[in-house]
Amino acid sequence: MRPGDQLRPAVVVVGASRGIGKAIAEVAARDGAPVVLVARSEVALAAAADDIRNAGGEAFTVPLDFLADDAALGLEDFLSANGLFCDVLVNSAGYGLRGGATVLPLDEQLGLVDLNIRALTELTLRLLPGMVARVAAASSISVRSRASRRVRIWRSTMPARASSAPFRKRCTRNCVTRA
Repeated sequence: MRPGDQLRPAVVVVGASRGIGKAIAEVAARDGAPVVLVARSEVALAAAADDIRNAGGEAFTVPLDFLADDAALGLEDFLSANGLFCDVLVNSAGYGLRGGATVLPLDEQLGLVDLNIRALTELTLRLLPGMVARVAAASSISVRSRASRRVRIWRSTMPARASSAPFRKRCTRNCVTRA
């Protein structure tokens, strides 16, 4: 970027190489927004970017693994170097595990927490100040799949989420609670 150039707004989609993230990136590009596709797989990112470009959209790719300590900084550097700022952040990266906590490997469970919670929270907290400074209402979207709603709570000490009426409604409909 040259001095004096204006930064352009972009939709940043983390987890953009497939699934929900890719679909959101395609919709944003169709609506005319430049999209920054972020995921681990360079091959899958290139394919997603080609789909967007072939449909007339503008796509940038950033191959990053958000389990790496410097991933959020790398994304910030990429945006700055390309004259972009994050206007909308879509957190669609993440994974789940099947099985009991006592049988699943500890490193896999901690990796899940690191990616699904720590890394995406860090990214949001790093980008949010700039987003809020530029516009009155910043947009950060955290996506989860339908599978994450199919939770069975047997002996739970999980507190009720009073601030989320839709969550409570889904939980009442989809969860079985036994004390």
